[in-house]
Amino acid sequence: MKILIVEDEPSLRELIQCSLEKERYVVETASDFNSALRKIEDYDYDCILLDIMLPDGSGLDLLERLKALHKRENVIIISAKDSLEDKVLGLELGADDYLPKPFHLVELNARIKSVIRRHQHDGEIDIRQGNVRIEPDKYRVFVNEQEVELNRKEYDILLYFINRPGRLINKNTLAESVWGDHIDQVDNFDFIYAQIKNLRKKLKDSGATIQRHSSRQRKKEKEPSFISLTIDGFHVLLGKNNVQNEYLTFHKAGKEDLWFHAQALPGSHVVLIAEGQVIPKELIAKTAALAAFYSKGKSSGKVNVDYTRIKYVKKIPNSPPGLVNYTHQSTVTVIPEDFKISI
Repeated sequence: MKILIVEDEPSLRELIQCSLEKERYVVETASDFNSALRKIEDYDYDCILLDIMLPDGSGLDLLERLKALHKRENVIIISAKDSLEDKVLGLELGADDYLPKPFHLVELNARIKSVIRRHQHDGEIDIRQGNVRIEPDKYRVFVNEQEVELNRKEYDILLYFINRPGRLINKNTLAESVWGDHIDQVDNFDFIYAQIKNLRKKLKDSGATIQRHSSRQRKKEKEPSFISLTIDGFHVLLGKNNVQNEYLTFHKAGKEDLWFHAQALPGSHVVLIAEGQVIPKELIAKTAALAAFYSKGKSSGKVNVDYTRIKYVKKIPNSPPGLVNYTHQSTVTVIPEDFKISI
């Protein structure tokens, strides 16, 4: 579980961080409005602890921005402002709880567990899937009521998967949730695959029967076929529909690949496979022209196309396939053009 603390007072921020890390949460911090905004735009959290009075803005404005991004993080306001009006306003803006300062760390931890339990576990204290039972408060896993010994990361990965049944999991999001925001700087995810392999072996050896999709469902989830091109020696992939767009962006592309989309127009997700190379401006323009061609702006004279790194593209929670938010984008104006260099 990953927590973001937005608090400008260093001593309190460090005290909360230390307390939550002892409870085995992955903890990230922000000391002001702008740094907190960058984090909620770039990353996902299980719970955000939000102070209202920040040096460069209001926590309530940050809460409004969070909801405008269609993100569904649990939010607990922690504030010295204890008036009824502030509490009502914070809750009406979408906060899940309001804890006035000063507070006991034990109470804060109990409230965090409560909001997460309501949103992720339907209010149940234990989590059950097949013959597997998890006690989140005690970090224990049982198969057929026999305890299975897992290390911390194995446990965190299992909890992440079991809280998202039936979903395709993005490796970047999984890594950030279990290891922290800094993990987006790594070159590969071999360490994650090793932990998953060990977890699978332990569950198999213990006879775990976590419910899985039928063969028919798994067949439907196999990788779709994309439009595949080479442009100036670089590999470019393009989704032909919303389902392909979703899979391409969140399961096929790497976090440093470039993502293109016609600005404010329905259209294909286009991914330029970077492979750590410097991308020439001419190639960016050509790829943008391709994104414009496969959009509703195809017949227009000129189209604005946004592009950014895949790691800055986030799915809108509970939205249909292919709907995303993105940040850190640049914009190029191009004439729509197709490239017939299929591979």
